[in-house]
Amino acid sequence: MKNQISNKDNIPPLFVVFFILILPSPILFHLGLKVRWGSVLLICFYCAYVLLIRKHTHKVKYLLFVIFSTMGLGTVTSFHYLSINYIFILSALIGYIFFYCLLNERDIKKFVDVGSKLLLILEIGAIIGFIYALIGQKPLLIIRNPDTRENYLYLSTFSNAVLGKFIRPSGIYDEPGAFSFFICAICALRIHYKQNPLMTLVMLLMGFITVSLTHFLCFIVFCIPLYKQLNKNQRKIALVILGILTFFIFTVFYDFLNRFLFSRLQFDSTKGTFKGNSRNGQIDGCIKSIKDNGVLFGNYLLGSKEILRRYGVIGENPLSCLALNGLFNSVLYYLFIIICFIAFCSSLKFEYLIIFLLFLQRPYQSQLGYSFFFIHYLYLSFQEIKMFLTNNKRCFSLLNKGGIKNAR
Repeated sequence: MKNQISNKDNIPPLFVVFFILILPSPILFHLGLKVRWGSVLLICFYCAYVLLIRKHTHKVKYLLFVIFSTMGLGTVTSFHYLSINYIFILSALIGYIFFYCLLNERDIKKFVDVGSKLLLILEIGAIIGFIYALIGQKPLLIIRNPDTRENYLYLSTFSNAVLGKFIRPSGIYDEPGAFSFFICAICALRIHYKQNPLMTLVMLLMGFITVSLTHFLCFIVFCIPLYKQLNKNQRKIALVILGILTFFIFTVFYDFLNRFLFSRLQFDSTKGTFKGNSRNGQIDGCIKSIKDNGVLFGNYLLGSKEILRRYGVIGENPLSCLALNGLFNSVLYYLFIIICFIAFCSSLKFEYLIIFLLFLQRPYQSQLGYSFFFIHYLYLSFQEIKMFLTNNKRCFSLLNKGGIKNAR
């Protein structure tokens, strides 16, 4: 009877996959689903589950903490600008915290399992779409991303990065970097829950089709925990897979990777940065914006077109939250960055370093899909640090007791 109740209390994994991995797709945006409507949908789902299914809300204190850190601190900026929008500027984060507090550990594990299969299918589709474009076929459909850029459907994958016959596949997402983000975030969870490391490796290797520089850097970090989780036979299989992949990289696909990836790793001594580092110019734009508009309240009121005209694209670097939303609406993001890094240092679990790197260059604390991983890893980081402090406190007290006994 208890098992039946607990099973009813679980949220079907397809719902979880939809809200985290499918909801961010520009296909839904193209059909009229805006970010705030997605947030409303999450809160409505929460209310329906609590009222109709009588699902218990987990982590209530954490829910209240996030609400205060978003809507509560946003009220300060709202009073300054006399605009209620600042209370709900982090609407996706608010929606996902309600949704997250419905989930238990079993729900998240099932989500990782089903989500991994979905992403693997999308990666296979990305490879097929890449070959489809390579043989000279034209896109079947064109949609517009939320940032107004065109996104092309190449048979089984979208892409907004096209150079001749070469494309950088993005699956069902708005850009290849987003596709890579979700692959890496799911793989980090696979590491955390100790799911089949060989499949994790395959997913990461297939993710190279996105030709994301961050994916390449994260893969290097992933190698450490993966090596530990692979058994002897799996390590042999992994070496064979890596050997085959290396052969294809330096024979068949070298020109493609050289254009999209290797050229971005060349160091420019005159500027003191890497040639492909577009974040460098963004940081300069953010600093200029902070000087012009101050650190407390950001430049959000200027509107996206005016921000673009004055400062360029400044949305994908660690200072963008401060420049765009101001200090009060950015506290949670910078707390996340600090806490996540401390969790890595205290536990030496590389999943925290990977998530730290992902959100450092893609600070989408309040975007559909991204917000879930933000909230989940903020919570896990808190728990990791708490466990570290508790264990060290015990060790310290035992050492003290031992010292007192020896003194006697």
